[in-house]
Amino acid sequence: MDTTGLNSSHQRHLLISCKEADKLLSEIEAVLHSASSKSPFAKYEVDFSPAQGRTVEDHLARIRAQIVRVLESFGMTPEPPRFGAIHSIRVTLAFVRIAIQETRPAVLAGYGEIPPHLLPELNGLITELEGLVDRLDCYIGGGPDLQERMSRIATDTNHAGALKHLGDTIQKHGLVELRPSLEAILDRMEDQRLEIAVFGQVSCGKSSLLNHILGADILPVGATPITAVPTRLLFGPEPRLRVAFAGYKGENFPLPQLSEFVTEQQNPANTKGVWKVQVEYPAPRLREGVVFVDTPGLGSLATAGSQQTLAYLPNCDLGVVMVNSSSSLTPGDVRTVQMLHESGAAVRVVLSKVDLLSRADVERSLRYVHDKLVSDLNLEVAVAPISTVGDHEALLDRWFEQEIAPLQEKHKQLAEVSLHRKIESLRYSVDRGLESVRRRSEAVPPDQLAHLQRVEVQLRRAAGEFQTAEAACLKTCDEIRQLAPVALRWAARQAVQYWTGDTSSRLPSGFVRDAVITSAITVAREMVSALEELARNLNACLRETSDAIAMDRAGLPDDLAGLVRGMPQIDLYLDDPDVARPFVLRINQRLAEAAIERKLQDVCGAAVHEAFSSHGRLLEAWLRRTLLTLQHRFDMYADGYRAQLGRILAPR
Repeated sequence: MDTTGLNSSHQRHLLISCKEADKLLSEIEAVLHSASSKSPFAKYEVDFSPAQGRTVEDHLARIRAQIVRVLESFGMTPEPPRFGAIHSIRVTLAFVRIAIQETRPAVLAGYGEIPPHLLPELNGLITELEGLVDRLDCYIGGGPDLQERMSRIATDTNHAGALKHLGDTIQKHGLVELRPSLEAILDRMEDQRLEIAVFGQVSCGKSSLLNHILGADILPVGATPITAVPTRLLFGPEPRLRVAFAGYKGENFPLPQLSEFVTEQQNPANTKGVWKVQVEYPAPRLREGVVFVDTPGLGSLATAGSQQTLAYLPNCDLGVVMVNSSSSLTPGDVRTVQMLHESGAAVRVVLSKVDLLSRADVERSLRYVHDKLVSDLNLEVAVAPISTVGDHEALLDRWFEQEIAPLQEKHKQLAEVSLHRKIESLRYSVDRGLESVRRRSEAVPPDQLAHLQRVEVQLRRAAGEFQTAEAACLKTCDEIRQLAPVALRWAARQAVQYWTGDTSSRLPSGFVRDAVITSAITVAREMVSALEELARNLNACLRETSDAIAMDRAGLPDDLAGLVRGMPQIDLYLDDPDVARPFVLRINQRLAEAAIERKLQDVCGAAVHEAFSSHGRLLEAWLRRTLLTLQHRFDMYADGYRAQLGRILAPR
């Protein structure tokens, strides 16, 4: 029996009416809080005194308390909250992002043509707004709070006190533009690992080497091309496999399932869309902060995997190139050493499977590899013999202790110096931020005001150049995907020129591959030049802005053009096609070129087309990653400058 005397419909109506009353009271609160709102589009004029506002809030509280008592007298209670505040804020931010995107030039063009000279500034404005929204979204939903992360820093570190003071100052004075710099320092302190990648031709023993270092048979080992994607090996208290797929967050899997994602047999050409594979294992040799990476074999049948290896080259601190002692140094090995050196990574070369050779043959092979690298690349690279078989395991253990352990210690020292430099730069930025807060109440001379406004516009236009550069470079990637006919035509022309000057019937080795590489590089060079020009313009803009607001140039980034590196090279492993010298060459060279081009199209056209298609996709991924890195580095400084300018130029 219902003790309240009200049926369910009565109760529902009473509850809904009370909720509606509370909703209207919340609207009154919003009107009261408009006095403290910083919205430039304020809806209400604040025409009440602070004392009146407090009195109204007190009355609202009494009304709400009475609503609760009314419900309780009939045996009802207010419903608990149905939504999390963080979730609701992030959903609202998604709609804010959509509203900002509706101001893009492509949308505004529907109301009439936009003057071309305004496009960079308009794109820059939108980029600034999207960046602010994205950073707020990342802050709300992005893992541990900044204060929580700082509390985890060991108190006995050299920088704990300084970072805590800087973090408190940033929090107290609302210098939100400096939070990314502080978080970058925390990232560096939390992860100072030395990343060592192992490269080499198929079946040279990479996986066996890494299994020995781990002390367990974790990585699949086989005689055929198997590793399709790079696999990161790092220390973890428990064995764990984490796989990230393109466009999706990572998932955890049992460690025995590793071969399902990294082998060519079970994941041919990476059809599963695996983006990253990470293995955690409690191996003592990983505890000191060393991360090893098992890369796809170069020159393998797994062409897509080989391309991922070439794309990964610039990302490691140290590259270990394994040379199979039974086949000696290959052109692919030499090219890998060269690309590692050009990317700025340290390089070591090891001669694997030396248990199959006599001592004299080992010494002879070591000298050959060393001298070959000196003659071809003019590089002095250490070459060491290793093996994972029987008594020869001692060679591998000795190499690890003599080569890897000292590098790790040196890496720690360099990381400490870099960390100190970053903290000092942040300290200076905090000082400048506090100075701009102090100057907010001061009047700015008219001539200086005009100059600062002009600098602010230039900074905004520089941010808008990212969209222009991305559109142009994506067009280049599309052109590269369609280069197969151009490359085959070039190869045919080279064959005719060779036969015209030489009566021999056999063409030079790799003439098709050389034509493919030349065609790809010729087009891709335009994209690299455009990115380098963008980086130089960004640098110049940051320097000018720094001068305008009296910032120390020591806090500026190094040349941003240095970030435009590691462009992947096209990957084509192709046996020389059997092309006979055409009889028509004696009559007409153009007819001969057309005949050779048709022959090449029939024999290797599909492989060349696939190589360019894959290369275009790889270049596009590299382009987006490079632009993202450039924009992140630019914004690290530009956000602080924008905040400084905003405080100086804000209405008094």
